[in-house]
Amino acid sequence: MRVEASIGRLRAPDGKEAAAFDMVVKRGVAELDLLSPVSPGEALLRVSSGAVRVQGKLSFVPELRPLIAVGIVEAGMTFQHVTEDPNAPALSQVGFEDSLQHWGSDPANGGSFWSVEGRAAGFVKGTVFDDVLLTAAFDTNKVDTQRFFADVDPNQYFPISGDASIINYDARSTSKLYLRLDQDQSHLLYGDFQTLSPTDQSWLGSYARTLTGLTAHYE
Repeated sequence: MRVEASIGRLRAPDGKEAAAFDMVVKRGVAELDLLSPVSPGEALLRVSSGAVRVQGKLSFVPELRPLIAVGIVEAGMTFQHVTEDPNAPALSQVGFEDSLQHWGSDPANGGSFWSVEGRAAGFVKGTVFDDVLLTAAFDTNKVDTQRFFADVDPNQYFPISGDASIINYDARSTSKLYLRLDQDQSHLLYGDFQTLSPTDQSWLGSYARTLTGLTAHYE
């Protein structure tokens, strides 16, 4: 028998966790725990054995957790004076590699020039207005051309060996801004989303795309 969940994770009695399990059922009874996902949503549960298949839906409401906020702001200023040959090519890439904004004079004119540059990023998640879960993120250095639902590889910056923790991703957006408000089973979202939910049944005229923009659901 195979048991699957579209979101969240299944946990077996021996403590193993996965999105799906292939298991042997004795006397027609099996027990698994379904762990809630990071973001609220509707899970599609499917159990199949050979040609027999049954499925059902289960809704997760937001966890009204205490508010937490983290962020970083960095900036710098440069001043340079260059004496060059009038026939030499124009100067380029003389400031910071990544920048929030750029103010100053044009280095292509030679002589003395200055610039001010920086970066800002932040993440906020927690309960607001007593019963609303707020999730927001902003990063001025995010590249707009990256793929949808792109995640940071934690091993690229903080390699950890032998850690049994589970990695979850939140605030996924190709835009510099991500914002989500959840109240019970209703939500307002700006970020990456799919027009066809994994729990929705596909049909001939169904329209399924991955987009970055604003979407809302009221229930």
